[in-house]
Amino acid sequence: MASAFNAVRVTNTSPHDFTDMYDGQVFTIPASGEAAVPFEAACLWLGDPRKTDESATDPTKRERTDEYHRVQVRCGFFDGKVFDDPDQPEGRRCTWDEARPALAVHTFDGTHVVMVAEGLDAQPQDPSGGVQDEPVESRMRRLEEELVRLRGVGAGATPPTDGDVPEPVAAPTGPPSDTPAKAVSSRGGRTAVVSSE
Repeated sequence: MASAFNAVRVTNTSPHDFTDMYDGQVFTIPASGEAAVPFEAACLWLGDPRKTDESATDPTKRERTDEYHRVQVRCGFFDGKVFDDPDQPEGRRCTWDEARPALAVHTFDGTHVVMVAEGLDAQPQDPSGGVQDEPVESRMRRLEEELVRLRGVGAGATPPTDGDVPEPVAAPTGPPSDTPAKAVSSRGGRTAVVSSE
C-alpha cells in the first residue's frame, strides 16, 4: 500500500538496542532512543495499522489477524514461547507483551500510531490522516527542525534558512564534450576518481 507520507518516528522504550532490516538497509535504534524510519519499515516490524478484519468468521477476510500472527512469527514468538535464544532451542515461556519489540511509533506531529503488534483490539488506523494535506514548505521546515533535533545538535541550533540553501547549479547547455566525465568520490577516508570511459 502506498502511503501519503514517507517516514515516522520510532522510539525504542527498551533498555536494549533494536536492530532490524528494511529494503536491504540495517536500522539500529539505540536503547531509549529514537529514529526516523520509513513507514513501511515500521509496518514490517510491527504490523500495518491500516489492515482490517472484515469478518470474524471468514478466514479469507481477516487481514489484521493475519498481520498480527505474521509479526509474532517474525519476532520468534509461537505458541506462548519466544525462540530468540540459541541456548534455549525449545524456547522460553512468555506473553506476547513481553516478547514483542518495545517500540512506539509516532507521526512527526506527535500522533501515536497504534501498530498491529500492540494488539488486535485497537481500531485500524491510517496515520497519514492529518499529514497528507500539509503544505510542502511547512513540511520541509518541520522536517528540518526534526533533523536538527534528531542529530542532537545543541538547544541553540536552528534549521537552515532560505539564505543557507545553495542555489541549484544549471545543467550544461552546450553540445556534449569529447572529454570523458570524471567524478570524485570520498568514502571511508579514501578518495577515488571515477571516470565514465
